[in-house]
Amino acid sequence: MSQIQKLDKNILIETFSNYSYWENIKGMRNRLIHEYWGTSLEMLYEVSVFEMEDLLKYIYILREKLEKR
Repeated sequence: MSQIQKLDKNILIETFSNYSYWENIKGMRNRLIHEYWGTSLEMLYEVSVFEMEDLLKYIYILREKLEKR
């Protein structure tokens, strides 16, 4: 997210207008990378089952926007 925002500071909000959503994505990434021992399998399962489809949709939209730049 930080690298994407360096390219265009508004692109995340243009893609999905809830900034806290993107902060949660960033937090999940940081938790997996830096605090993996505090991440439960149940939480990973719930995120992958209930959130991944929406996240992929937003990633494809972001990618299209970045490619048009």
